[in-house]
Amino acid sequence: MRKYLLLSALLFIAHKIFSQNRMIDIYCKINSNTLFIEFGGLQKILPDSVARQHLFHPGRKVQYEIGVVNFMSMNGWKLVNSTIQREGSSYETTYLMKKEIEITPADYLQIMDRYEKMKK
Repeated sequence: MRKYLLLSALLFIAHKIFSQNRMIDIYCKINSNTLFIEFGGLQKILPDSVARQHLFHPGRKVQYEIGVVNFMSMNGWKLVNSTIQREGSSYETTYLMKKEIEITPADYLQIMDRYEKMKK
């Protein structure tokens, strides 16, 4: 039994050492007046499979700003900062959120290639 447990532990450690997946942070901004989630062009640089998994909008399910923040939080996003700006007699709150995601080496190369093309 100990042999199997030791072998399992060694295989797990080897897998972690040799899998070169990267952890990256992605960010989004939520506007309290429009409830729009802005991903800052991530849709253009992330591979489609990664974008479909992490970039989304709650749609009409949520009608209040705190509902959007809660929705994003329940889907792995963390609140980084919030700012309040006054515009005439009204106020606008902007929420900055981030999410740490794991990407494969192939996805990383695709992201870097798309980012370089976007800069040109």
